[in-house]
Amino acid sequence: MEFTNFKSEGASLKISPNDNKTYHTFTLDNGFRITVVEDQACHKSACSLVVNSGSFDDPTDRPGFAHFIEHLLFSGSQAYPEPTVLNNYVASHGGHCNAWTATEHTCYHFDIQHDYFFQALDIYANMFTAPLFSDEAIAKEQAAIHSEYKLKLKDDSRRIQQVHKETCNPDHPFHKFTVGNRHTLSDLPQRPVIDEIEQFYQQQYQAKYMTLAVVTALPIEEVKQRLTALFDVMPRSSEPCEPSIKKIAVPLYHADQLAKFITIAPVKELHKLNITFALPSIDDWYDHKIVSFAAHIIGYEGQGSLFEYLKERGLINALSAGNGISGSNFKDFNISLELTEKGEASLEFIIKEVFAYLNQLRK
Repeated sequence: MEFTNFKSEGASLKISPNDNKTYHTFTLDNGFRITVVEDQACHKSACSLVVNSGSFDDPTDRPGFAHFIEHLLFSGSQAYPEPTVLNNYVASHGGHCNAWTATEHTCYHFDIQHDYFFQALDIYANMFTAPLFSDEAIAKEQAAIHSEYKLKLKDDSRRIQQVHKETCNPDHPFHKFTVGNRHTLSDLPQRPVIDEIEQFYQQQYQAKYMTLAVVTALPIEEVKQRLTALFDVMPRSSEPCEPSIKKIAVPLYHADQLAKFITIAPVKELHKLNITFALPSIDDWYDHKIVSFAAHIIGYEGQGSLFEYLKERGLINALSAGNGISGSNFKDFNISLELTEKGEASLEFIIKEVFAYLNQLRK
């Protein structure tokens, strides 16, 4: 399929010929980047803001701070001081909102019926331009995150991730504890947590670190005017308003941390094998979808597939490929197999067959 380049106010997008939507991209004077997707077929308006700041940016002795800020921004602003005001407004008008903190980004998103989009957008924008950070909100979210931390201590997926962190390069930011708990998010001697929250917010939540995407059927010029008025007040840096690219200078693994066989005793009954390949960043391959293509072939379950071969021998129940952590200088490509008891007793055979299949693909 051929793609056409579409330019809008200095930005270049690749558009499929089957895409009937119209794209409007622009950057505000403070460096805040916006893409508005005009789609007359959509039934609701949706908005997503991504901040180029995540758990990798946590202060060394304040693990979980990015996650903490994500929670706090939903706890009221100067214009809308009521806690969870966005959640309540969106839910009462046919939509939902949520957020997540990743390693290098944090994302906040919502959708809502068209008629209520502008009011929701005003509430949403104020979360970022004038957050309240009240004492009540801080205490509430400290307790919520600590409960989340305690709950996950016996979660097998979180325990696997922690082993992963412990067995990678300790100088890489992935090694950090990222959830946070009551200790890391509370006052420290001579260091009130509110002061460090505000400092983190001012450093990381600058306009040049943010990108906003909107999908709507509403009048596009009015949408652009509203967005400009709401977000042009975002804090700006004295530096030129260029998108910030935060470089990670160290590798995720040292050579002596590769080619390792690691076993983990699960809390629940779990029979799983992950074969992980350490790749560099795949960002430069985004347009070509090379990794997705390889994952599709390896994860194929039809005739002649690796899945069929191992399934017929009673060794596995499921197989997937391609998932794994990724970031600006790393990508883990996983081949994940859900094993039967027979399969768990035949690990060496399964691993040999996986590599034989990869060798066949290479040829």
